Amino acid sequence: MVTNIVRITLMVRDQKAAREFWVNKLGFQVMVDVEMNDSHWLEVAPPNSPTRFVLYEKKNIKQRKDNSPSVILSCLHLGDTRKRLTQRGVEMDDIITMPYGQMCVFYDPDHNAYMLREDQNDSF
Repeated sequence: MVTNIVRITLMVRDQKAAREFWVNKLGFQVMVDVEMNDSHWLEVAPPNSPTRFVLYEKKNIKQRKDNSPSVILSCLHLGDTRKRLTQRGVEMDDIITMPYGQMCVFYDPDHNAYMLREDQNDSF
C-alpha cells in the first residue's frame, strides 16, 4: 500500500528565484539538480525530510491538464498496490515505465490526480 508522500510539485515562474527562496531563506537543501532536455528538474527539502518539493517552471509544461498530479506518493510494490486499489474502486491509469522507475496516476472522488510510484532510491 501507500507508504509515503515523497514529492510535491510546485509550479514556479522562475526556478532560480524559487531556489533562492527555499534554499537561502528557508534553509532547505538541494536534493536533485538535473538538466533534462530543454527543462530542468530541481528538488529541495528540509534537512532529513523524506518529502521534497519539485520546483518546476510553468513554461516547461506544454499541455498541462487542470488535474495533472502535483503530489507524488510511493508504495513498495506498484503492481500489487494498483491491483488492490483498483479492487477497492479507486480509478487508476495504467502503469508507465520511465528511466527512473514505474508510476501510475490515480484519482480521488473529485477527480484530482495523484502520482503513485514504486519506492526506489532517492533518484528522481
